[in-house]
Parts: sequence; C-alpha cells; structure tokens
Amino acid sequence: MYDTGINNVPQQTTNSNNNNSKIIIVCITLLIIVLIVAGTFLLLSNNNSNNAIPNNTPINSQNDLSQKNSQESISQNNPTQSPSNDYPLEIISGSFYTGSSLSDKTKCSVFVGAEHSGKQVKISVLYSRDGNNLNQGKIVPVTVDSSGYVTVSSADAFKYYPDNAYITLYDSNGNIQDTRNVYMDATGGTQSF
Repeated sequence: MYDTGINNVPQQTTNSNNNNSKIIIVCITLLIIVLIVAGTFLLLSNNNSNNAIPNNTPINSQNDLSQKNSQESISQNNPTQSPSNDYPLEIISGSFYTGSSLSDKTKCSVFVGAEHSGKQVKISVLYSRDGNNLNQGKIVPVTVDSSGYVTVSSADAFKYYPDNAYITLYDSNGNIQDTRNVYMDATGGTQSF
C-alpha cells in the first residue's frame, strides 16, 4: 500500500473558533458593565423626598459667617436646652397614692422627664383588683408640669384598693407613646414604680 499522504497532511488551525470565543467574552463583559452603570445611574437618579440628598449651601453666602457665629453663640448660651421632640415621650418612673378613706381617690404621678415640661399629653390609668376592673381607664388630657411629671387622679374613689394599674401614655394627637403594667400592694399610702 502506498501512502498517498492525504492523512499526513498537517491540519490547518483556524483562528475563527478562537476569535468567536473571544468576541463572545468581550460582548458579555461589555453587557455586564453597561448593566452595572445603568443600575447605578438609576439608583442615584431615583432620589425621592425620603432619601433626598440635603443641600447645605447657604442662600446668602455673604451672611453665612454671621449666621454661623450667631448660631454658635445661641448654642453656647443654652447648652442644656434642646427641643423636646429629640427625646422620646416615655414612662420613666412614678408613684401612686391612695388614702385610707373610702372617699379618697387614687392619684397617679408619672415622670416623663423635665425636657417635656409644658407639653400637652394624654394619659389613661386602668386600675384593677384581683383581675376585676375598678374603673374604665378613660383617656385624660393633661400638661406635663415643670418637674416633668404627669399627674392624674381617678374619677371616683374605689371600694377596694387596686392591686394593678395599666398606664398608657399618649402624645397630644392620641398616639400611644408608652405603656406600663404596674403591680401594687392592695394597701393605702404611696407606692413607687
């Protein structure tokens, strides 16, 4: 048998398969980059009022220095004053007072903090004894006194000393700010919580 040399001819390698693979990889990479850039642009341009970037540039740049000095002097003159909105309205502590007479009402004093003095709030205190309600726990509007206390007396005197009080503190709009369930001794006098 004669060797015709057809099988011994070296095969030509074509770069077309190699080139196609490289082109596909480059296209996929470019597509990913375009998607990342578009997504970033979409996120940055989609600012609404909830996550808007504040503009701290003063309107009158000539008055900027005098405004800054004025604000600094105000903060130095009143270092302890700040808006009461910065502090949460919460029940910090308090006390109950019940007299020994059947005609004595039960008084509840709740400390919410002196930073809230003068603020209008609402409070309800539901008293009970052995699981039975002694009152209706009506919501009463009151003003926080200068010491930071909210004080409210029961509408009626109770036949029994309460052994439990459920206090609910509201803001002036009637939104619940804090609650406290207080277990009490069923006796007269002052009890703190």
